[in-house]
Amino acid sequence: MTLAHRLPLDISAHLRDLTERSIAGRWPILDSWGEPGATLTSVKVQDVPYDVRDPRAVAYLTIELAGGIRIDGMALRVNSRGELLVKFPPRERHHRRRGTAALPINDHARGAIEKAVLEALELQRPPALR
Repeated sequence: MTLAHRLPLDISAHLRDLTERSIAGRWPILDSWGEPGATLTSVKVQDVPYDVRDPRAVAYLTIELAGGIRIDGMALRVNSRGELLVKFPPRERHHRRRGTAALPINDHARGAIEKAVLEALELQRPPALR
């Protein structure tokens, strides 16, 4: 069971509308100096399979960055405060330990990618529109 019931109804409905669709556009991912470091060009939203072990996942995402980079298996999750966040995909490592397949280089990069993804999904407004 997911925590989708903790999401506001408008967000839940919006995610259902986006399921199995690919959203194309250009959303900048800003570096530490506020300059565009990369560009998010596509986000695809997928339903969470029933057998998923992550009870906080509300959707799975595939993103594409300019330059031909695609990251599959990202999870859109809701935390205990009801906030949406993006979790990067796990991968199996040596000795069957789990790790991350695509790892942001620091917390700023993680936040910048998460912000661009949420803006692309229209789940977070850009600062100029708040």
